[in-house]
Amino acid sequence: MKAIEKPIQKSWKKINQEKKEFKKKKQKEKLIKQLEQAKKLEELQQEKQEEEKILPVSTVSIAVPGSILENAQSPELRSYLAGQIARAACIFKIDEVIVFDDHTEVSRPKANKMKQDEGK
Repeated sequence: MKAIEKPIQKSWKKINQEKKEFKKKKQKEKLIKQLEQAKKLEELQQEKQEEEKILPVSTVSIAVPGSILENAQSPELRSYLAGQIARAACIFKIDEVIVFDDHTEVSRPKANKMKQDEGK
């Protein structure tokens, strides 16, 4: 009969030492990954800052005639029309709305007549 060979068993001291080494190895890998991620984030932030420095600041503006509200039939409709213009400006991300005077002195007969009456 052959003698039954017992498998070689590791001591608890050696098993614990291997576990500690494995944990240290994993922690080092984790720290390396965190450092790499931090470097990537820092690079991305630097790129964003460079892009912001390079790009000029621009605004999108629309010009609206001042007489646009004169066609409305009631004060409610005037406010509705102004609200619709503001809503459209928000939707299209307009930075500036310019209201310009589209009347000339010739096209303002009532105003001219009032000025003449005041002068007399």
